[in-house]
Amino acid sequence: MTRKKKVDPPEDDVVDQQELEDALEELKAEFESLMAAEVECACGWAGPVDETHDGDGQMLCPECYDGVTFIEEEPQMAKAKAKPTGPVKKLSDKLTKVNESFTINMYDNGYMIEVGGRNDDDDWKTAKIMVGTVEELLELVREATEIERAD
Repeated sequence: MTRKKKVDPPEDDVVDQQELEDALEELKAEFESLMAAEVECACGWAGPVDETHDGDGQMLCPECYDGVTFIEEEPQMAKAKAKPTGPVKKLSDKLTKVNESFTINMYDNGYMIEVGGRNDDDDWKTAKIMVGTVEELLELVREATEIERAD
């Protein structure tokens, strides 16, 4: 086994240690501000955004499993990545065309409908919407049957 010799990087590749530490602190502060953002739900629950993530990474109220909205202005990073539309209550908020089948999951505290199809940009997407009652679920099933079918 040969031993590798340590080679110093060329001078133009050397990064200032203080610059790295400053960049890391800035990222840490931005991450903490994202996790500390306050959200609220129509049911009256309010709390930090990190208490709202479900298994799929969606932000849902931990009490009623509806979508939540930000109480304070969203951090800059979140604005760039997410459409600030509030909770999704309709398939047409996510899809313009639907596939010929969909899946319904039953949970102890509600239902989730999963529908594939196409979005406004004609990209293939899957909409997953959770609801608390059979009536809300039936509204989504009716909507799925009324949206134009994908090719």
